[in-house]
Amino acid sequence: LLEALERNYDDVARSLTGSDGTSAVQQPKHSRLVPNAVSYNLVLHTLAHSGKGHQVAGEAMAILNRMLDRCEKYIVLKDSSSDENASTALPPPPEPSVITFNSTLHAIAKSGAQDAGYYAEDAFLRMEEWTKER
Repeated sequence: LLEALERNYDDVARSLTGSDGTSAVQQPKHSRLVPNAVSYNLVLHTLAHSGKGHQVAGEAMAILNRMLDRCEKYIVLKDSSSDENASTALPPPPEPSVITFNSTLHAIAKSGAQDAGYYAEDAFLRMEEWTKER
């Protein structure tokens, strides 16, 4: 479900910015149903308790990285956009919160993966980078 919401957000972004070959003024034909921070946090929490084992650490980091990448792309778009309508019509993607980072770390810790420490360190570094930029 989260991936479907993310694809929908990306489709809306492409149609509003005109990067899909259409005019940025055209209204998108996509639903405006997009992920929010609660969506991400719920998926991370569920992943931590899924019992999927070692692959959970990588999946949790992938989810966190997708969330952060969308935020960073939005910031770049907003800063560089000459089209006021496109940058204001696109809703900002959800920003990770303390709950998001803690849920990611919890999923990594519960995964039992041998390289969980490296994943946790990467998540912590991403958190530090994100909070410094804000």
